[in-house]
Amino acid sequence: MHPRIIPICLLALLILTGCDPTKRLVEGEQLLRRNKLILEDDLDLSKDDLKSIIVQQPNKRIFFTRFHLHMYNIPSEKRLESARRRKNARISKRNDRRIEKGRPKKGSGRTKWEWLREVVGEPPVVLDSTTVTKSREQLSTYLTKKGYFQNEVRDTIIYSQSEKKARVEYAISVSPYYEVDTFFVQVKDPTMEKRIATGYEFESIRIGERFDVDVLAEERSNLTTFLRNRGYYAFSREYIAFQLDSSSGDRAVEVGMIIQNPVITGDSLQSQGHSRYRFGDILFRYDLPGLTGGGISEVDGYSFDSADSYPLKTKVILQNTFIRTGQEFKQKDLDRTYRRLSALSALDHVRLEIEAKEDLTLDVQVIMRPTRRQNIAFETQGTNSGGFLGMEGNVVYRHKNLFRGAETLELQFNGGLQAQALLTDNASLTEQEVQRDRNLTLNTLEFGPSIELRLPKFLLPVSQERFAKSANPTTILNASYNFQDRPDFKRELFNFYLGYRWFENSKKTHQVNPLSVSVIRVDKSSEFQERLEAFNDQFLLDSYEDHFITATTYTSTYNGEQDPFKRNRFFFRGNLE
Repeated sequence: MHPRIIPICLLALLILTGCDPTKRLVEGEQLLRRNKLILEDDLDLSKDDLKSIIVQQPNKRIFFTRFHLHMYNIPSEKRLESARRRKNARISKRNDRRIEKGRPKKGSGRTKWEWLREVVGEPPVVLDSTTVTKSREQLSTYLTKKGYFQNEVRDTIIYSQSEKKARVEYAISVSPYYEVDTFFVQVKDPTMEKRIATGYEFESIRIGERFDVDVLAEERSNLTTFLRNRGYYAFSREYIAFQLDSSSGDRAVEVGMIIQNPVITGDSLQSQGHSRYRFGDILFRYDLPGLTGGGISEVDGYSFDSADSYPLKTKVILQNTFIRTGQEFKQKDLDRTYRRLSALSALDHVRLEIEAKEDLTLDVQVIMRPTRRQNIAFETQGTNSGGFLGMEGNVVYRHKNLFRGAETLELQFNGGLQAQALLTDNASLTEQEVQRDRNLTLNTLEFGPSIELRLPKFLLPVSQERFAKSANPTTILNASYNFQDRPDFKRELFNFYLGYRWFENSKKTHQVNPLSVSVIRVDKSSEFQERLEAFNDQFLLDSYEDHFITATTYTSTYNGEQDPFKRNRFFFRGNLE
């Protein structure tokens, strides 16, 4: 860091902390400085969760100062109006010239002061007593939902007239929480009752634990998912109600889960059992402009509209389809089909349309929109590393459906020029000449192509049939070359690897690279070799030697971050070489 940066930052911080955050407040307004929770009794709850219930939060802080509020206060109303008038005048003249040329008008956009206030800035949070009352009520409601049926929340507003600031204190007192004493389930549909009794375990609601409305909601969601994966297409969580009774005393709650039947409206209200559905006709078609129906083709029990016009092979589509005619409806199979088809590189958009029939079958239309098969991207950037300037460029070509099987081919070429400090400066040059050459000469060249091919299947010798479709097998072929030309040495790097990747389930991923080859060739100058030997560091010497490396690697990944009900989530990645 430049030695002048630190005092400049400290000066800016002192200026910000010295600014009056209440300068834009009118008479009678108070800036909310802080919310404070006072817990008078022990709570089995997170203090951060309680604070998040409070409706009105103070202005954000960065580095012990309300930076965004200060940015909001910097431009005055007079300055804002003056800047707006000047910008409107400039835009009006430009638009007059655009109109003369037959071009449309341009919007005025923001001035720099409007940008500072509206984008960077944050308006002052002015204390509102009505939100304090609402926060008190919401805190009490939250405590009740968490099992603290007997609770009291008191609020106190502490004003500071001289500073035009205020803080709010919320004092919370509770009696011991209520526990789940009894839990029972009542199902109006006998068939559904049998399925639940033989296949579902109530894991969230547990006898003896604190009553929690969120736990009931979790159990209701889990049971809904269970039933929708067993044919109950029309079932939703609205059919599940809870019956609570805490009148027995001793802080005990009796929890009853009631699963209602659907009600048919007519001359008289009637209830009937829940219907189970099976998949009926499954039709695939493309959403392409100008594509006219070319007839329906049948492939392995599935229907394809205008199959000859498909950018993708039908077997690739079926490899990623998990629903089948006559199969019992399962929401997870429908969702998995959608996710897998949407993930194919050759498809830009996938939509599923379901029609429920009177014979309790579900006709499914899978409507797919292809993406652009090829694209090319260019990227350039300047670099500054320790005062040494440089420039880099990157060209990437992608083909997203190389053999009509959602294969992805990526060709990449990158290169750059940069000024680098010499490790072996010429002793005959003066110090000024050396410094000039270091700062101005682009003495380092680096470039290299790479190619990667991803196939949505396993190549030989791995048999495709040994893995379920849910494994989503992928083969990766990658080769790259890199050339570095520096004043002290030239280095060539060649890498190649063959990899197989598959999913054990939604959380576990495996990748095996049975073959990985790296070739490194270094051509050093004699001065650079002498400099390396002078360090007397064997590790450093080995780093600039030729290498030929072969390896087999294995990577296992566990991603537990997708579970929405867990507060603490776990991620693990292990490598073996």
